[in-house]
Parts: sequence; structure tokens; C-alpha cells
Amino acid sequence: MAGAWAVVLVIAGYGLNYYTLSAAQRPFFAQGTNSSAPAAALASTSACSAVLMFFLIYLYPLRKKKWGWLGRMGNSRQLA
Repeated sequence: MAGAWAVVLVIAGYGLNYYTLSAAQRPFFAQGTNSSAPAAALASTSACSAVLMFFLIYLYPLRKKKWGWLGRMGNSRQLA
């Protein structure tokens, strides 16, 4: 839980200068010229990573039923 708060604080600290500007000054902010906010690149990278991890969940049933050669790669009973 502390790690999640650390990530939130880092992102907030990185974009603090941008978010404290007025709406008229934001388009001219140096860090925000290529994106709508300074943390946009970090956010899009994080989102793509989260979607990839979400889809990796579906590999487990495939390993058990469809791909027999992957079913022999490990024993899930050892993890418990």
C-alpha cells in the first residue's frame, strides 16, 4: 500500500508545476508541449503495462487446457 502512495506522490510531484499554472499558461509550459500533461508519457506507459499484465492472466487456462507442453512446465501445487 505504501508503494502505491509513493507512485501517486511521485506523479503528483512531477506534474505539480504544470497543474498549478493557469489554463492560459499551460499550453506554453515546456514539459507539456508534446502532451496534455507532463505525466502523460508515464501514465500511458503504466496503462499499457497494466493491460498487458491483465491479458497475461488468460495464459493460465491456456496452459492448463490447450497447450499441453506448457502444462508440464510446472506444478501449481508447489506454490501453496
